[in-house]
Amino acid sequence: MPAPSAPQQSYQEPQFQAPAAPQPSFQQPAGDPFAQQQFPPAPIGEAFPAAPAFLEPAAPAPVQAYQEPTAAEPAFAPEPTATLSKEAQEFSLPGFGTGAAFGVTGTTSAGFPEIPDVDDSAIRANVIVSYGGKGGVGKTTCAVLMAQRAAAAGLRVVVVDMNRGQGNIRSYLRLDNPNLPTVYNAAVTGKAQDALISPKVLKENRDSSLPSLGFAVVMSPPHSLADPKIVSAAVYSKVIRFIQTQADLVILDTQIVEAKDTSGLIDNVMVPLLMRGAWGLGVADMSRPGREDLLKRTQGFIHQGVKRDRLMLMVNKAQSFGNAEQQQINEAFSGSSAFLGAAGEDPELASAMNSGSFDVQNSTLRPILDTALYQATGRDVFLPDQAPKRRGLFGRRR
Repeated sequence: MPAPSAPQQSYQEPQFQAPAAPQPSFQQPAGDPFAQQQFPPAPIGEAFPAAPAFLEPAAPAPVQAYQEPTAAEPAFAPEPTATLSKEAQEFSLPGFGTGAAFGVTGTTSAGFPEIPDVDDSAIRANVIVSYGGKGGVGKTTCAVLMAQRAAAAGLRVVVVDMNRGQGNIRSYLRLDNPNLPTVYNAAVTGKAQDALISPKVLKENRDSSLPSLGFAVVMSPPHSLADPKIVSAAVYSKVIRFIQTQADLVILDTQIVEAKDTSGLIDNVMVPLLMRGAWGLGVADMSRPGREDLLKRTQGFIHQGVKRDRLMLMVNKAQSFGNAEQQQINEAFSGSSAFLGAAGEDPELASAMNSGSFDVQNSTLRPILDTALYQATGRDVFLPDQAPKRRGLFGRRR
């Protein structure tokens, strides 16, 4: 007689327990990125000639798409991202408010988490792009001074260093800590906010004798981390778009704009921003290369579809600027961009910038930069008729 069969056990699905993942190495600094900064009130500079009326641009030529380099294996494997709770996935950066939920939406061609894009309806900040056709004209100086001036007026401002691998913002701000985040951090974590350095963190990493800064910064990666397959145009674009949902104004400091864009950052980040309504501030000196190179680059933007009325022009470091120089600029740039004015050499400003202090209140550049800020923000605080008159175009206010 056969032995009785054992009672049948119901099948239990094995439960797989994923190993706990380490937290990312970079922690977003706590604290309000836009802690209140105290700035003395300052008058506004005088107005410059009104911009000429422009004709509508001709039909734009098609923009050639930039081809990202073929992806190679990443130099190192990124740290695994911990599984976040639903509450933790809702991004909230102190001082910036709450943004869209952040979760991994895919991977980049370099194998890192992709930064989620934001909805166009969430974008609120306008953009000013400071650019030049040659080096040494002062475009980074203008970008930093505009940021400090706008922050002093109460705006929440972020400066983005878009000179990948050769950024100057770190040295301008006297930031010696090599461990501060850059846009590379966002590229490998897939979180745009990981690239941001708040005013509070800037203050903690600058010499205590230097004045506080009222703006936040996104720094470019150092040369060793500037691989365009990782820190791509798409990464820069998504970081900027995210910041536009949180700040009042974004100021981009670009690399020198050359005849052929080998970086992909001009054709795929700067030009699309200008076509969507950002403002371009072209900075030139009175040298022939300074004027001619900027004119060619400006005309190239118009050819790609940028509207002329979004482009502004200023002359910096002029030895003199009289009727003859004014006529040269008018004839060269007429129909291309609006001329805001000219500023001469300013030894006091140069000395302040070299020491990491920005005398934006008394700078000879201030009337021109106020005009650009008014165009981009529409804030009455930047109107020139609220200020005492200055003593001439190249004279300092007494």
